[in-house]
Amino acid sequence: MAHQKNSKAFLLSLVLIIIILAASVLLLLNRGAGTSFYLGMAFLVLSYMLQRTERS
Repeated sequence: MAHQKNSKAFLLSLVLIIIILAASVLLLLNRGAGTSFYLGMAFLVLSYMLQRTERS
């Protein structure tokens, strides 16, 4: 069970990294317009996921 939890946390961190990379690519392509929106969304998702993993 502990191993499964570890792999789940690893998968979540992978997803977070992908989300952050995608957000930064969007920022580079779309400078200025919606920059703060994409950054805010990325940080919201990140903090939400971290809280979920800490609780479970």
